[in-house]
Amino acid sequence: MYSSIDYSTRSILIVEDDNISRTLFRELLKASGAKLSFVKSGAEAYDFINTNPLPDLILMDIRLPDENGLEVTRNILREHPNVIVVAQTAFANSNMEDECLNIGMKGFLTKPIQRSSLYKVFEDLNW
Repeated sequence: MYSSIDYSTRSILIVEDDNISRTLFRELLKASGAKLSFVKSGAEAYDFINTNPLPDLILMDIRLPDENGLEVTRNILREHPNVIVVAQTAFANSNMEDECLNIGMKGFLTKPIQRSSLYKVFEDLNW
């Protein structure tokens, strides 16, 4: 089912400090053909955004080593209000999901990320 999805014209920035989670995203998205870029911190996310073409989608970890992913998202959306940001976190609860959506994130994923939930978010975004 997911192997027929073609995102080869899309780019995804994955903001994730955990090696295992980065590997999982790489595996889950490999068949999609999307151009994947990875950064490990808020500072690296800002640097990427300022020095590369804007990605089509950002998968933002909420707990980063240097800055909360919510604050990173607020700052990115202030400068680039049309970029699509989806939260991804191991520390999920309904308040966290509401907060993410209230600041402008377009989706919410809980870890461990499942292929079906990841592609369901893409489907919901009409992406």
